[in-house]
Amino acid sequence: MAMATKSDSPIRYFGQHLRGVDKSRRVMLPPEWRPKGRSGEFSIHLWPLDTREYLLVLPPARWAKMVENLGEASLTDRNAAVLQRLVGANSYTKSLDAYGRLPLPDPAAQVAGLENEALLVGSGDKFEIWNPAKFNASLDQPETKRVLENLKNYKL
Repeated sequence: MAMATKSDSPIRYFGQHLRGVDKSRRVMLPPEWRPKGRSGEFSIHLWPLDTREYLLVLPPARWAKMVENLGEASLTDRNAAVLQRLVGANSYTKSLDAYGRLPLPDPAAQVAGLENEALLVGSGDKFEIWNPAKFNASLDQPETKRVLENLKNYKL
């Protein structure tokens, strides 16, 4: 059995990284978040679909899983069609440049309020890009407080 090499292992996105957004709307990914010897292509989504607060960034394997899950619905399922339409309308594909910078799609960056600074927040197999003030405000939301109060119910 072949041993997995570092380039075969999925990248795990953890931590918070405050980054500047340059005039071309690019953000520098942390070195440990950059694929080595693999495609630097990511799908970027305004998320959540109903409030569009931040950018959800999915590497290729996670995006493929999402597309597969969306594609399992019947073509006659109206709710699935609406969901697929919303995901498609709020999604973009971008690749890292040679320096490890991820270009942010202009329309999505404007909606998310990403102008001079961006907070990259790791979430395991994916990451989020937030306006730093919006992220801090999200920590005071009732939903966040409820999750923290019920933390004991999660098997961590």
